Amino acid sequence: MKPVFDLEPIIDAVRSMASQKIGSLIVLVKDISLKDISENAVPIDSVVSSELLQTIFFKNSPLHDGAVIIEQNRIISAASYLPMSSNLEISTLGARHRSALGLSEETDAIVIVTSEETGEITVCYAGEMFHPVKSLELRALVGNLMAGTATKKYPKDEDKKHKKEKEVGVNHD
Repeated sequence: MKPVFDLEPIIDAVRSMASQKIGSLIVLVKDISLKDISENAVPIDSVVSSELLQTIFFKNSPLHDGAVIIEQNRIISAASYLPMSSNLEISTLGARHRSALGLSEETDAIVIVTSEETGEITVCYAGEMFHPVKSLELRALVGNLMAGTATKKYPKDEDKKHKKEKEVGVNHD
């Protein structure tokens, strides 16, 4: 079954949490099931809303640690623990970012992270980390990754100094 997502409430929540420096980890399931991960988390089974996502990740809420898993426009689970990447190049990053990259290395999921330290948005997909993603570019990037039509380049953290870029799907021209 082709994944179906209404990106609006997700994008709205991510933008809001980023602007408030609220840490979050949101997984958009594509074709590879994450049932083994969601079964070991807190079941939610709810329609996605910006308000619910922001409530889940509100600091000190019982569910704010771990990831929210979204499949077919439903929040399947919260407080989901993801596999961490063993990539040594990202060893200085926090647990959310290492988990986001780790899951993207093992599945076709799109993982969106907001940093509680910087308020920056990161998107991980296919073992690649796109960072920082501008709030206004997030919808296009996620939509293009969903559709498999990523086309623009984006700087990776370690390449910023040289301005080397990575494929993602937004055109500034």
